[in-house]
Amino acid sequence: MSEHRFSKYFPVLFLLADLACLNLGIFSANYERFGGFLYTNESYLTLQVVLNLAWLMIFFSTKLHEISREFRLIDHLNKVLTGLVINLSVVFALWFVAKPFYYSRQHLFITYLVFTLLLIFWRSVWHYFIR
Repeated sequence: MSEHRFSKYFPVLFLLADLACLNLGIFSANYERFGGFLYTNESYLTLQVVLNLAWLMIFFSTKLHEISREFRLIDHLNKVLTGLVINLSVVFALWFVAKPFYYSRQHLFITYLVFTLLLIFWRSVWHYFIR
């Protein structure tokens, strides 16, 4: 048997777990801002799709699926946080261009706060688990 038999599944695991963290952040923001996990306004579904697509784009362009087992935790988290900062930059640039004033800034803040905390937590747990 190959020594790295499961590592081919890591990119899919990373992508699904990262998207789960992002969507948990969105649902948490919905709950905090609107009192329920589901949308009160259909335009927030569009926002969710845009945020997920932006993360997909950044995930692959910054190669967040290529994490070496030899990385130290700080190196791993640095790469993840760099991807997160690039993602936020893209989202804010889109926000500036589209001027969607009907979206709550508090909603976006809570989304990214929860997303960042969950992302750091799950990637740290993975790092210690795999080593």
